[in-house]
Order: sequence, then structure tokens, then C-alpha cells
Amino acid sequence: MLNKIWLRLSIDKKVRSFALVVIVIILVSSGFSMFTMGFSLKDYSEILDENKICQEFMDAMESEGNAFHSYIAQRSDISSKDDEEDPKEDIDIVTIGEE
Repeated sequence: MLNKIWLRLSIDKKVRSFALVVIVIILVSSGFSMFTMGFSLKDYSEILDENKICQEFMDAMESEGNAFHSYIAQRSDISSKDDEEDPKEDIDIVTIGEE
């Protein structure tokens, strides 16, 4: 049935119908591409957000470690000054266990 209709159409109508089919295919593929791109970008955005959170956590842990090291260094400086001012008896850990 479609074959008979196609054979009866003039060349002008055949060209127009062919152009219409090509335009529809292009529009459908463009719409599918946009849908796929939006879906991919949404997932990529989630990955970037999670990566940012992890990076902020790592930076916080690094600054916490640096603060701890400076605190220990400061405490060591204070305790070494106290030792110089008021020397205490050196305690040997091994001898404490043997007493």
C-alpha cells in the first residue's frame, strides 16, 4: 500500500517528504544528545561536589596536623626552658619497672 502511494507522488513531494524525514531524524538525535549530555553533566557535577568535600576534609586534616606539630614544638620549647631553669632528676624508665 505504501509502495503504491509512493509511486503516485510527484518528485517534488518525494523530495519534500525525504527532507522532512531527515529533519525529524536530526531533531530527534539532537534531543537525545541534549538529554544524554544533561544526564552526564548532572552526574559529573555530583562527582565534583563530592571531590570538593573530600578535598576540604583533607585540607582540614592537614591543617590540624600542622597545628598539632606546632603545638608539640611549642610544648617542647617550653619544657626544655623549664628543664634549664629547674633541672629535675632524670628518671630511667627501665629502672622504674624493676623497683
